This record gives sequence, structure tokens and C-alpha cells, in this order.
Amino acid sequence: MQKKIYVIGIMVLLLCSIASAVDLSNYPDMFIKGLKLNVYLVVGKSAAAEDVVGSIDIASSLVRASPQKEFESIAKLDEEILDNLTDYNTILVGGPCANSATAKIMGYPKDCTEGFKVGNAVIRLYQHENGNVALVVAGLLALDTRRATSVLADYTNPNYNLTGTELIVKGVGQKITGTSDEPIE
Repeated sequence: MQKKIYVIGIMVLLLCSIASAVDLSNYPDMFIKGLKLNVYLVVGKSAAAEDVVGSIDIASSLVRASPQKEFESIAKLDEEILDNLTDYNTILVGGPCANSATAKIMGYPKDCTEGFKVGNAVIRLYQHENGNVALVVAGLLALDTRRATSVLADYTNPNYNLTGTELIVKGVGQKITGTSDEPIE
């Protein structure tokens, strides 16, 4: 009898952890708590202009989505938040070469360009043990990152089927189309 209760308890815990898993379909609601935004947008200390403009576009779309009427600053530099990164929900703009917070979330890859290629960008969701999330928006080039920030800024566009924990954004120039099942081009 005690084994049966133990097994049922484990099953309930597993189901709870699956139910609480966050994916991109929860964007931007995962960053709105009650009536307030609950996120920091983080760029690298020496971020490219495209990273900064992209984070402004994302912030603007978050403000439009939020019922909040008065706002505190939601912008941070990577070095301002690096020591306690998991204490917050974050949107990290720029790859691990450009943003030390992104590098930390990605496990400090030996080669900061590993997994990235010209013309591609990634929107990847990481969930911390405490329930907070980090959303990495990054490409090899600043223009690639900019295309990915445009997808988040225009998240209601039906062509951007935000689902799962990762979306690959492909493109040339500013052209972006597609869904998460098919890489955005």
C-alpha cells in the first residue's frame, strides 16, 4: 500500500513539472505577473546597435501587451545582472560572443560562435530550477539577432508560430517568414 502511494506521489510530481513547463506559446504572458511586467531585457555592455534597437522593439511590444500603466526600467547590461541572473526572468539579446549573460545561460561555450551560422538566429527558452526563465534571442551576426528580435516584437503575427522551446529564424536582409515547424526565412 505504501509503495502504491509513493508511486502515485511521484506521478503527480512529474505531471506538475510537465504542466508548469513554459514554452514559447506562453510569450509574452510568461513575463507578465498580475498587472506588472516581470522581466529584464539584457544586452551586452558593448552591444551592437542592432541588439539595442531589437531590445527596444521587444520592450515596446511587451509594454503594449501589459496592463501596467506605469513602468520602471526593464533594461539591464549583462554585467549588471550576471551574478544573480537566475533570480529574474530575462530576455537576453545577443549571442554568447556579445552578451556575457547569454554565454552564462549557454554554459560558457569554448567557442562563442558554436552552433550559430550566418543567416540564422535562435529564440531559445531556458527555465531555471526556481521557475524563472531566460529567453535567448541571438544570431551569429548582429543583423541575424535583429531579425529574431523582430519576430518577438511582432509575436502576434500568425506566420511566427511561437511554440516549443526553440525557434530558428532564417533570413536575408529583413525578410522573415515561416513557422516554428519550418524555420523562419
